[in-house]
Amino acid sequence: MKSFDIISAFTYEELDKVIYMRQSERYYQRDPNVVYKLHKPLYGLKKSAIYIYSKRDMKIIIPVFIKDITLVSKDNSAMISIV
Repeated sequence: MKSFDIISAFTYEELDKVIYMRQSERYYQRDPNVVYKLHKPLYGLKKSAIYIYSKRDMKIIIPVFIKDITLVSKDNSAMISIV
């Protein structure tokens, strides 16, 4: 098992849904009831996926959660070849 943390994941990603956000309770600009449309994701927006790579007798399972990626396989050399 190997894990990776993608540091700049949120600076380049685009949102695939329209998301509006309320202002923080301690920080208001203009009216406290104003909401803002997000153009880029924030850390903490939940996104996850599981990918499975399979070729002959080699299988790699790749769960992705937000910006953390894990490679799981019985074949260590297969995981090294992906990295």
